[in-house]
Amino acid sequence: MGDRFDKLAKDAAADLPRRQAFRLIGGGLIAVVLASLGLAADNTKSACVQICLDCCGTNFSHPRDGGVGKEYALCIRNCHAGVATNGVCGSLPGC
Repeated sequence: MGDRFDKLAKDAAADLPRRQAFRLIGGGLIAVVLASLGLAADNTKSACVQICLDCCGTNFSHPRDGGVGKEYALCIRNCHAGVATNGVCGSLPGC
């Protein structure tokens, strides 16, 4: 572990042109901002996915449970679009 830290310290202390150092720092900051925005959007999407899976799984038979699954698949697709299937799982809170 000590060798890795020494190598990292030597690389950080290496002579870099000022322009290249600013580009590296700027690129790192941009990556952090974009990653945080992407993670926030993903959390909202995964919550909606789970809500749709729960609602459609309760109201329609899943193929793994011996059902045909066509209504289940249609329900999932419609749920993400905010449309009800047979009057259920339409506009759900959290989606």
